Amino acid sequence: MSGRQEKQSGLIPPTMTPVVFEGFEGINTLSPRPAIQDKQCTIMDGFMPVGPNYARTLPDVGAPIYTSATAGKVAFFNFGNISTNPVMIMFLTDGSVIQVNTLTKVATQMAPAGTIQSPTPVNCGVSQWGSSYIIIVAKQPNGYFLWDGTNFFQSGSLSPSITIQSDGSNYTSNPTITAVGGAGSGASFSVSLQDGSVETLSITNPGSGWGVNDYAVLAFSGGNPAGPITATGSAVISGGSIASVSLINRGALYNASTASVQFLGGGGLGATGSVVVSGGSVSSISITNGGSGFVTSPAVFIFDVDNPVIQAYVGVMPTGLGGTAAETYQGRVWIVNGPNCTFSGPGSLTNFSAPGGGGTFQSTDSFLRASFIQPRQTNGFLYFINDSSVNYISGITTSGEPAITTFTNQNADPEIGSPYAPSVQVFSRNIVFANAFGVHISYGGAVTKISEALDGFYNTLPNFGGLAPSSAKAIIFGQRVYILLLPVIDQVTGQQTNKLVLWNGKVWFTSNQSVQFSFIQSQEINSVLTAYGTDGTSVYPLFQKPSTSFTKTLQSKFFGQPDSILAIKTTERLWGMAYYYANDGVPLKVAIDSEISSYQAALNIEAGILTWVNASGASLPWVNESAQALTWYTAGIGIQIFPPTAIAQNGAVLGFTVSTIASDIAVIFIVLGAEPQAYRG
Repeated sequence: MSGRQEKQSGLIPPTMTPVVFEGFEGINTLSPRPAIQDKQCTIMDGFMPVGPNYARTLPDVGAPIYTSATAGKVAFFNFGNISTNPVMIMFLTDGSVIQVNTLTKVATQMAPAGTIQSPTPVNCGVSQWGSSYIIIVAKQPNGYFLWDGTNFFQSGSLSPSITIQSDGSNYTSNPTITAVGGAGSGASFSVSLQDGSVETLSITNPGSGWGVNDYAVLAFSGGNPAGPITATGSAVISGGSIASVSLINRGALYNASTASVQFLGGGGLGATGSVVVSGGSVSSISITNGGSGFVTSPAVFIFDVDNPVIQAYVGVMPTGLGGTAAETYQGRVWIVNGPNCTFSGPGSLTNFSAPGGGGTFQSTDSFLRASFIQPRQTNGFLYFINDSSVNYISGITTSGEPAITTFTNQNADPEIGSPYAPSVQVFSRNIVFANAFGVHISYGGAVTKISEALDGFYNTLPNFGGLAPSSAKAIIFGQRVYILLLPVIDQVTGQQTNKLVLWNGKVWFTSNQSVQFSFIQSQEINSVLTAYGTDGTSVYPLFQKPSTSFTKTLQSKFFGQPDSILAIKTTERLWGMAYYYANDGVPLKVAIDSEISSYQAALNIEAGILTWVNASGASLPWVNESAQALTWYTAGIGIQIFPPTAIAQNGAVLGFTVSTIASDIAVIFIVLGAEPQAYRG
């Protein structure tokens, strides 16, 4: 009638049957307690099945890496890196955005209060462009933002993408740089040189006030003994065409045979002109074709391949662009907003225009009920987890003049998706996500439910109690684990709670921490996965240190085969084996359950307490950094075989409920001796 029948020996009474709780092969809430497999658990909370016969208590949170000291509480967060610096991008309820270096714990305000109009994880998304920029999108009229670790780029500011047409030559010191053109102001720049030419050119302040059609020409002066100076001008428009150009600076060292002019921005097309040079300076610019469609004055970019001046220009951040989630794929940014997806041109994180190879498409598929939810790339494809389906994009090409981008958009599953963007995680080459009826994994586009074992308590709160599930990944005891923060009715307490539900790629188990979380997310840096959670005020790393601050529980099935329930059994002794990584002086509490009642015992380590005394025989107390008393034991680390404990319990079916607050212990097995006493006839 047990999970494992023991061979009788001369040392064991012939009528006694050992009932063995071992294996610990994850949780199963799908079937009633007597119906699950022998080595499964009805409750596995705070214990992780690390290996066969090896259920180890889970660690608790570490010290918080951020605590809000302002009126804005933590709404949610995500992670990335700028160069080699791992950072947390945190959204506060007041609409401000904070960066926290997860190594130094230094917090920097990226954007002030009110920047994000509705800071929730279903209205905002975060992605990354290489190691240079954090991409933020929000569901608002101007909801596309970039962060380079110092500067926050947004609608109305210059773009970080500077186009350098000539590196210049013969520079001995850094030149002075000025932005010319457009309606904005306040921009500043830095340049580094190598062998007399520009090595890097970057924005140190993106400024503000630039319009949707603006460009800025960068004017360089000084730093070069030859004395080149950038020629600049201002275009005059009339009736949507360029009528003339007024020179602002005539420049120096221009060549009449190689100088040319280009008109950037302004909303129009087709304008051309020619440059007249006299004595190395630009004397005039004549308009050969005024073009059409200009609504603002375009920037005038005068280029000369023979001029040793550095020659560059910069556009502005997109206006009117926003969304709920973003991903980078094939050198482009993909932004979803309802049934629409907007993508940038190849190699650009700011040019979403059709002439630049960008564009927008709208899903008209019947199986997209309302929205694209979360784009994620893996395994060479860009997958869209949608509210009711899964799609993927491949075969992207851009060609022609003007550029035209084409790709293949295929459906992977027409009826399984998720409205919960925070539940979506890339898990190796696959994607895991949760919806109202379970957790699913997309194996190369083939979507499969993996959470049948949770069906007994999954979604025990209608609509998850109003809190959307969020997820993270972590490395725990050397194993990669998917973690879902799931509002449920707790199996142990019967109370509503936000439970951490974990999957190691094979089986499920659950856990609490000493903090009640409202949102979780994970950081990956150097292939190390760390989960973080917030209670709305602080952000903590999860599963970091052993703790006695929360209870861990294992509950077996009710053991009983059809023939064994014919008799009432009486228990006599309880044994067990565990491995202690730390000895807190805490027993394993073992309740022997039957269909009739539950009887609780405690398994204790046979170890004495070590008392420290001074030369006078007076006791010397030991305390930790928090001034808490420390207890010293003479034994207790390593394998522990618990001495026999007398048990008095009766029932036709028997089971175990093991609980402890021990900080770091692994249960190997629990054994109960039972003998038949009465026939149930």
